[in-house]
Amino acid sequence: MARVDGLFKNLQLGPADAEAGRPLLQRSAPPASATGARGRFVPTNLRSIGAFDWFRASNTALAFEDDGGIDVGFRSTVIIVAMAKLLGTGIVAALAAVHATTAKRGLSCALAVGVNLVAVMYYRLILRVRSQTFEPEVYSKVALSLRKRTSPAAAAATAADAAAEPTTPTPRQKAMVQENIVDSLRSCDWLTTLVLMVLDLHFLAEEANPGGAGFLGPIWGSTLIAFVVSFGTVGRSFFNNLRPGTNADGSRQEQPCFNWIVSVGSFLCAMALFVTVYLDVLIAADYPDNAPTAAMRDDRIAIWSIVLVQWGYPVVFLVEYLVVRCTKPQEDEYSPNLSAFKDICYAVLDVSSKGGLALYAALRAVQS
Repeated sequence: MARVDGLFKNLQLGPADAEAGRPLLQRSAPPASATGARGRFVPTNLRSIGAFDWFRASNTALAFEDDGGIDVGFRSTVIIVAMAKLLGTGIVAALAAVHATTAKRGLSCALAVGVNLVAVMYYRLILRVRSQTFEPEVYSKVALSLRKRTSPAAAAATAADAAAEPTTPTPRQKAMVQENIVDSLRSCDWLTTLVLMVLDLHFLAEEANPGGAGFLGPIWGSTLIAFVVSFGTVGRSFFNNLRPGTNADGSRQEQPCFNWIVSVGSFLCAMALFVTVYLDVLIAADYPDNAPTAAMRDDRIAIWSIVLVQWGYPVVFLVEYLVVRCTKPQEDEYSPNLSAFKDICYAVLDVSSKGGLALYAALRAVQS
């Protein structure tokens, strides 16, 4: 079917037949260059693993401008799948809360529902950015345009024109603004969902280890976790991940020592609070092998698993910082591949932690 599909995509109406009202199809000539090539006319070195995949077979004049990274359709799909999973597990938790065997288990499900609903709301906003459909309209300036992809030579000429005319943003400059928008949405998401998750983990810990208690408790734990997000985003939000600046002569200059001290210091404070809050949860739940019953052991395994998954968030943050420091892009540009890597990692982490917490709370709520 792929071969037939590629064949018919290169048929077009002849002008004389169109005037006569008889739509007779004729084969178009292969393009002279890779510009606008599609179907089987795409050069072998430009084809992906599937020579007739839908990215290459579609008319490139109708595709988003090339940002040098993963296609817009794929990146939107990642967000949609994560959003659907979070919504589905949230619905399951809501239904389980109605039939919970105890009030505390019902409250645990309600907190999980709140976590997932907030996450879905912010994922919906992130989807608008990744699918290039911005609201309000003022953000449409940073959306990738629907225009023909260019050859390397034409792309170089376009970049030269953009350098001469600063008002013409490049795709990587647009990606930088988009990433700032998405990072701010994620931070707002975490400021709310992490608070509810810590409270829910403490509710599960009470059932996993009756009479056990940590050194903070649910109130202090849920309060301090918000400062983890606040301190952790200082380096990225206010100091641009400590990227070197560009002087008028084109040379690169490192940021002042004060910026390094504040950025690194805030990150270390965030990590100290992160370890403190989740260590308190693990102490309250106790080690799974010390559980007197199988049900309590399952509860403790679930708590430990969710806490361990949470460590993926600072790991992704450090990977982003290392990539930016090693590649040293311009201070107003962002790698689309790094952006896609973050989308995939955060989607997996959100589904595993938030969706996993909701699903386990629902299963626990209906057990006797």
